[in-house]
Amino acid sequence: MGERDGVRFFARAPVRIDCSGGGSDAPPFCTEYGGHVVNFAINHYVYACVEPRWESEAVEITSHDLGESATAPNAQALEMGGMLNLLKGVVRRLNAPFGLRLTTESDVSPGCGLGASGAMMVACLAAMDAAMGTRRSRTATAALANEIERDDLGLSGGCQDSYAAACGGINFITIPTDGRVHCEPIPLSPASRFTLEQHLLLAHTGAVHLSSSIHDDIRADYALPQSATKDAMRKLSSIAVQMRAALLSGELEHFAALMSGNWTQHKRLHPSCEGVTLRRFHEQMAPYVAGAKTCGAGGGGCVALFAKEGQRNAIKAACHLVGADLLPFSIDDTGVQTWRVSSITPAPMTLSKGR
Repeated sequence: MGERDGVRFFARAPVRIDCSGGGSDAPPFCTEYGGHVVNFAINHYVYACVEPRWESEAVEITSHDLGESATAPNAQALEMGGMLNLLKGVVRRLNAPFGLRLTTESDVSPGCGLGASGAMMVACLAAMDAAMGTRRSRTATAALANEIERDDLGLSGGCQDSYAAACGGINFITIPTDGRVHCEPIPLSPASRFTLEQHLLLAHTGAVHLSSSIHDDIRADYALPQSATKDAMRKLSSIAVQMRAALLSGELEHFAALMSGNWTQHKRLHPSCEGVTLRRFHEQMAPYVAGAKTCGAGGGGCVALFAKEGQRNAIKAACHLVGADLLPFSIDDTGVQTWRVSSITPAPMTLSKGR
């Protein structure tokens, strides 16, 4: 058996909580006006594994979360369509000079609003790059993930998810009209970070959302002459700029208020962003929180809640009564990570340095 036989290449990428500005990072608004987002990566992960098959060009793709698989005699022969399109898009774009088996699994459920699809794209790209011996910066990995989703696959959406997954940490993401995204870390004092993690809770409402579908709805409304969508996006972008300043100065009460202000504007993007389940959930949590917003495009999934002093347990009890699950988390500072495993010993690997 050769040295490269039996080696598998792994990657994990964190999902994110989007605190403000989501929606302003999506075309056509960002290409016309630019946008801003504040988000941070958390310690729930999407995993990808690439097992090269040197004796054949055949490819096999499996998502354990979706319970779906696809095979083809080579990468370019993969038939597009279906639930595995994102994975197929990565394999087709990178077009490895060998056959392979790509598998994925996730800590979070599909449609939870935490950017899991973007994290999956980043994890798959990182694992594929590791198997192919390609070195790519974190920001280049994020940019390529978005390019595949938007250009190759024609999916609607923003760019923020892949940057959180690739870079980790707390980020202020600027999307200028020329598309050259800038991802800037937001440094917090230890006291601010501990306070943020103490007060911020993440609840899964049990409902799911279809991000690309909601983005399609928003784009359709954006084109209407009397639509509130464009004005709402301007305000979302402005709120992200204000939130960055609040975090840098340690004004976490203002941060919490901006979360709620962001959700007020987000609901103006399109009626599909809210729905009855989310409306009721926010109403039930209102007595206990200083701020709250639904994560992701909306429609369902997770809600971030900034607890008032001494109200963490009250939120936990209220979530239990309405059948929502709390997801414990901490901030992930590492971003995407890769490693390889052989029949001998695990060996760590890293992406090239720099964001």
